[in-house]
Amino acid sequence: MGGRPSPVNHPRQFCGAVSVRNRAVVQWTEQGSSTVLGTGNTLRVAPALTTTYVATLVDSLCPSSDAVTVFSGTVNEITGLFRYNNTAQTAMTNSTVQLKDPQNVIIMSVPTSSTGSYVLSPVAAGNYTLTGTTNKPWGGVNSVDALGISRSFTGAAPLVGLRLKAADVNGSNTVNSLDALTTSRRFSGSVTSFTVGNWAIENLPVAFNSGTITRNLLGVCYGDVNGSYSPSTALRIDPKIRLLAQGSVTTDNHRNIRNWAWQADRAITLGALSLVLTLPEGVQVDAMRSRMMDGNFDYHQNGRELRISWYSLEENHKQAGEPLFEMDLSNVPNEGIAPSDLVVEELSEAASPLAEVFDLTTLRIPVIAGRAGAEFIVYPNPSFGKSQLRLVAPENGNCTVRIVDAQGRMMTDESIFELTIGINELSLPTEGLADGLYSVQVVYSSLANEGLQRAFIKTLPLTIRK
Repeated sequence: MGGRPSPVNHPRQFCGAVSVRNRAVVQWTEQGSSTVLGTGNTLRVAPALTTTYVATLVDSLCPSSDAVTVFSGTVNEITGLFRYNNTAQTAMTNSTVQLKDPQNVIIMSVPTSSTGSYVLSPVAAGNYTLTGTTNKPWGGVNSVDALGISRSFTGAAPLVGLRLKAADVNGSNTVNSLDALTTSRRFSGSVTSFTVGNWAIENLPVAFNSGTITRNLLGVCYGDVNGSYSPSTALRIDPKIRLLAQGSVTTDNHRNIRNWAWQADRAITLGALSLVLTLPEGVQVDAMRSRMMDGNFDYHQNGRELRISWYSLEENHKQAGEPLFEMDLSNVPNEGIAPSDLVVEELSEAASPLAEVFDLTTLRIPVIAGRAGAEFIVYPNPSFGKSQLRLVAPENGNCTVRIVDAQGRMMTDESIFELTIGINELSLPTEGLADGLYSVQVVYSSLANEGLQRAFIKTLPLTIRK
């Protein structure tokens, strides 16, 4: 060996080398005890009291050890969920939860998570108010809410809690008919804001000592007293009103129409009616009149959007065909206006006198035909089984009608009709057609004027839904 240390005779001088060949083992014990709690590089513990643990590196030659102290303490925090006050309890994401001291000073605020949860930590012992803020858009309010506020004021259906706070849109600390009227007018667009702002959020008193406590927080839009809104952009409510054609009217020579009556499709008892409509480009609503027995009626046009609001504490009975309201229009398109030209938007719905929203309400309106160029209209379109072709003939004549599918195949026998000058209503044979997209091909021939022979050839789209 030449006098050099030998690993066999002098093992401790070469314990590092020996340890390579004999892998070390880590053993964990509690200080003062020989009981092995575990082996390996990690020991997971949750002591109730502050405790020191010893990690011993053990091999056959070079044992060593070290100690680590785990301090046990209490986490002082307030946790919970920030939700919208609707049936689904929609999470108030991208919002803020605040903790205020008795002087109403914000001492802590945190953003909510994707599930609406929050954690305020660390919190010192004391008395606080828990509340929140959000920049989410205001919505979900229409004439049904105005009726609900009126019913609460009369005592017929009192609102409580956060919904009662949401009814006080004027910030007067009382709820009355003026709040109802203001709510209706904001839906219609006659006013653009509430005195109190957009959001009513709970102010929860919290007496905090230590540990972890849970407090859930609710918010709701001012005016949304029936909790119909969902602040999530992924959740939108389909309109609960549809339009069908009933007869026809014709504009005057200046493309105006007067007393355009919107009618009940069947017998109905109403307490509220809300409509949000997108009109054809350029159409102007000059005036509107309620044909209800009583109640509060309001409307407002902003560009192409028309909002109509009506509510009443009294029952309003309407039979099929009786008008609900009527309007005067100017700048009607040359081709006229059919129900399919009007888009019924979200928040459109009708309700009973108890403010119970109907699943679906059908209104019937006359098709408007223009004086020039509006020679052909198919209605209702979409068709739910039967459709009419409305043709304004400049002279007596004949009309040939074919219905073809998207591939150009003729789906019905060719129909020939005799026409008189003026408005002609022709029934289309659509009853046996399956759901889908079709084209109505129309050829008009004049009898009285040779120059108008085959003067009008038109292809109109038709959608069948049953």
